[in-house]
Amino acid sequence: MSVINSILSTLAERFALSPNQVEKRNRARGKMEQILNSNDYLNYGRPSRIFVQGSTAHDTSIHVTANTTFDVDVVAVYESSSRDPVRERDSRKHLIGMRDLLKANSQNANLDKDRCIRIHRDPRFMIDVVAAFATNESPVLWVPNIEGIWVRNAPELHNAWCQNFEDTSGGNFSKCVRLIKL
Repeated sequence: MSVINSILSTLAERFALSPNQVEKRNRARGKMEQILNSNDYLNYGRPSRIFVQGSTAHDTSIHVTANTTFDVDVVAVYESSSRDPVRERDSRKHLIGMRDLLKANSQNANLDKDRCIRIHRDPRFMIDVVAAFATNESPVLWVPNIEGIWVRNAPELHNAWCQNFEDTSGGNFSKCVRLIKL
């Protein structure tokens, strides 16, 4: 390895999630899965799948100090039914239902920008929970955008794409993304 590669690799590792932050991420996903799988959300039943999305899932988030704030994005996918949520363009009603479910399970849950439920676990760690609905075109999902409107997205395909680059780069993809973010 050249000197420059060694320096860049060390720098990228310096800004990665700490083992404690990785453990928090994993516990958060497990806790949300436990709550969401044990309750019926607005009569849609239990989620068909739950996965982590975003920079903490891809190991591309950057943390300058141990006190840096970070979040975990948890996506809960529900199957569409005759009561199709997407026909109601506003996602707010669905997110309020999910917020109430999480609050009933002792979570400090609040609606955040009509697109997700934000749970503050401690001053520097948050969990964002997104309700998504399956479409006829797997892996495309309906998810709320920043304005609270349902849009088509394929986050699991994005996760697979990132994992493929991480694998084929010998673990350097996430490091490269962290360096670009700096």
